[in-house]
This record gives sequence, structure tokens and C-alpha cells, in this order.
Amino acid sequence: MRKIRNIFLDRDGTLIYDRHYLADPQGVELLPGCLEGLRLLQDNGCALFIVTNQSGIGRGYFSEAAYHACMERLYALLAAGGVKITASAFCPHDPANPEQNCACRKPGPAMWEKLRGAHGLKAHECVMIGDKPEDLAFGRNNGFAAGVLVQSGKGAEYAGKCGLSALPESGFSILSRPSGKTEGQAPGQAEWQAGGQAEGQKGGAPGQSPGQSPGQSPGQSPGQPMPDIFARDLHSAALALLEIF
Repeated sequence: MRKIRNIFLDRDGTLIYDRHYLADPQGVELLPGCLEGLRLLQDNGCALFIVTNQSGIGRGYFSEAAYHACMERLYALLAAGGVKITASAFCPHDPANPEQNCACRKPGPAMWEKLRGAHGLKAHECVMIGDKPEDLAFGRNNGFAAGVLVQSGKGAEYAGKCGLSALPESGFSILSRPSGKTEGQAPGQAEWQAGGQAEGQKGGAPGQSPGQSPGQSPGQSPGQPMPDIFARDLHSAALALLEIF
């Protein structure tokens, strides 16, 4: 792709079915559209990274070794489908335990900083794809070019909270589109046009509720991060990204 070189991916609910504190490698199952989407992104020159919160380790539900065994199973399934993950990072901490307070749990910056330093990444060349608000906030806070919400996992529930309507036949809605982005400029600045409305609709004041922020959908609570793209799955997400970058 012309502007995007790196795709950051959530794991549970985005790449694989969310088993809720997954500890058994046999429970690793790719979601529909996963391989097709990742191959499409990879074939268009994108490196793939995984960033995942794994508080089950800190809570004592499973060991770090069990986490790594699940990741090895995931890598094997992806490799069998022709997909290679460049690198991954995880947060093992329990957010409910003050003794495990950290900066690595999404949307904190530490996983990004680790991968950025190891691979020489630039934020404006990165996109975050996930099914939860913390995934979108992770990308937004770190200055990524775009954030994509997938309908899988917890994505459908969060889409409802954002006031997003049903997806069109294409499988994706482009809610904001890059225009004249400059290096180092973070999303939410001038480079994004009329976020929070489906492609084909005009943004701005018409139809905007009193007190509603620009780019905020009707029914969306203040402070909820809004996706730039809403997609059925990773394949639909890849098609949307190819259209706008």
C-alpha cells in the first residue's frame, strides 16, 4: 500500500475466536476472513504485528508458558495459510491489581514503543485493527494513520455503542478518509475528513446533535474512541484499507 507499511492486530476476537482467558492451544481457531485479509495486506507490502492484553497471566488463570504455546499454535495456523507475523508483544498484567500497574496494557504505549524501537516503525505508517475500544484508543493515542473496528468478537457490541448502523453489502463502512496527512501528525487532526459518518454521507453540522463533537456519531458517549473504518472481518478491513491508502 502507498502510505501504510505496518498493520497492528489485536488477537482475541480479531484474529481468533475469543475463548475468554484462552490457555489451551487446541482452542486457537482462526476467525472467518482472517487468512484472506492478512494475505491481502501482506501481498500489498504490509508487515503484520500482534499486540494483545493477556491479564489472565497476572490474575493467575494461566501461565506465561501457556500463552506462548497458544501463540505458537496461532503462528502455525497462519503460516499454513501463507501468513507471517513480523513480531508480537503482550501485556501480562492484571489491571485490577495496583501492584501490577503498567504502561503496556492497551491503550498504554509500551507495546508500541517496544515494537517501534525494535523495528524502526513510524506511527503515520501504521494502522490498528481490533474489536475493542482499547484497540482503537491504542492506535489513536500513538498517532497511527487509522483505526479499524471489526464486527467479530466484541466489535458488534461496541459498534452499537458508537451508534454505527448495519454494514453494507461490501462488508465495510469508511467513516473517515485521510486527506493531506503529514509525517508525525496524529489522527484527529486536519488529515481526517468528517469522521463518524458512513462513506457517501456529508459530515459537519447538519444532523449533528447539540453538544455532539465533530466525528462523534449520534448515540456515541463522549470519550468513546470512534473507528475510522468499521468492517465485518479482517478481509473486509483489508479491502477498505486498500481503497483509501
